[in-house]
Amino acid sequence: MIKTQSVKTVFNWTDEERARAIDLADLGLKEPGKYRIVEVFGEPNRRASSVRTLNFAQKAHSVRMIKLIDESVPLAEPQVEIRSAASAKAGESLVFDAAASSSAAPVLTYHWEFGDGSSTDGMEVTHAFTHAGDYAVQVTATGLGATTSHKAFTVSVSGEVATQFEQGRKLRP
Repeated sequence: MIKTQSVKTVFNWTDEERARAIDLADLGLKEPGKYRIVEVFGEPNRRASSVRTLNFAQKAHSVRMIKLIDESVPLAEPQVEIRSAASAKAGESLVFDAAASSSAAPVLTYHWEFGDGSSTDGMEVTHAFTHAGDYAVQVTATGLGATTSHKAFTVSVSGEVATQFEQGRKLRP
């Protein structure tokens, strides 16, 4: 659960505009005056510095989604768990998989650096090293508020990729 954000969705399915008054304390928010209020569907950001009640008019047949951000809770860095082989042969395609730790802050993006000059983005990616050696692979996880964390590990690669054409080795099954 994200401890820094709550979302309130308000529907008006009537044929008329309706006045709304939402008491933030009724939503279970501690110290309602410490929240930044963001209209998800386009209204500009508002700071609720001393507001205990959110008042607005809602158009007929409309939906308003309001994100309430608790600014008293510091943003946490995302923590990730990595699944990958620790060794491989040159030319072998490896799968690298990252996932947010179960109790950690959410991860929005993953960026992989393979230590051989190449990189890619994604939660699960594949990569093949072309030369033998020890490669420092690093994944950068980006979370809410652009917080980041880094995790590095080594992949040992042996062998070499043949550079000469050998018909018997290049046949498809």
